[in-house]
Amino acid sequence: DVAAIVALPMVDGIFVGPSDLSLSRGRGRYGFTDVDRADIAHVAAICKAASKPWIMPAWRTDEKFFADEHGAAVTLIAMQQRAMAEGLEMAWKRVC
Repeated sequence: DVAAIVALPMVDGIFVGPSDLSLSRGRGRYGFTDVDRADIAHVAAICKAASKPWIMPAWRTDEKFFADEHGAAVTLIAMQQRAMAEGLEMAWKRVC
């Protein structure tokens, strides 16, 4: 119940966990489907109505555009483990 959660005075904003949201809605693995997008847009609308920010992890380009279009306060564009791995891979390629 996002509306009730956002209404709590101690809640400063919402971090959308797309996989958790999809699983809790009984859909299984998250795939950024139309239904996933509708759920996330619903969360964004509730946050906007409550004047509270929402954050979205967006690894894919279409997720990034979606987050922007729906007013995400913060869009996470890479998981820290993947960002570190890519950086190490680039460094390795320079020395090999």
